[in-house]
Amino acid sequence: MDYPDLTQRLDRAFNPKTVAVVGDKRAMGYMWLHSMKAFAGKLYSVQIDPAEIPGIEALDVPNYAAVSEIPDDIDYVLCAVPRPVAARIVADCAKKKVGAVALFTSGFAETETEEGIEAQQQVTDIARENDLLLIGPNCMGIYNRRLGVRHSPDQESGDAGNVGFISQSGTHCINFSL
Repeated sequence: MDYPDLTQRLDRAFNPKTVAVVGDKRAMGYMWLHSMKAFAGKLYSVQIDPAEIPGIEALDVPNYAAVSEIPDDIDYVLCAVPRPVAARIVADCAKKKVGAVALFTSGFAETETEEGIEAQQQVTDIARENDLLLIGPNCMGIYNRRLGVRHSPDQESGDAGNVGFISQSGTHCINFSL
């Protein structure tokens, strides 16, 4: 699919029909996948660690080794991988023509280190060169109560009100959404 219009591209991000969670782990209680179980669309997992796959399968979430291997178009990717892997995941999302990537991963320019700044420039360059919407890094991403796109099982899903909220702080945003 081709989404040349920015409004259409933003709509894919904010109102996704398909979501992929990349990098969820048992150590976190599969927090992202559990949170997304309320999602009204199709949910996928991307995880290559063989020790993690049985836990993901137990949640009845299809798992793939790469975003580009998922058979459907993907509107929104929530990426929670270590910083050294982030650029590879963003490049895979660009290859797949994903609508948007929310990069939960930290350790980028906010560290004020040369390594972090270079890593952020790398993911930003990949996104820019491929016209990929990038949310983050080091952010919670999108919360859409109506569709069940959420980042904590404590966040409600279902009927939405008429208020939108944008926050620079993920912690504040989550607290306001509870």
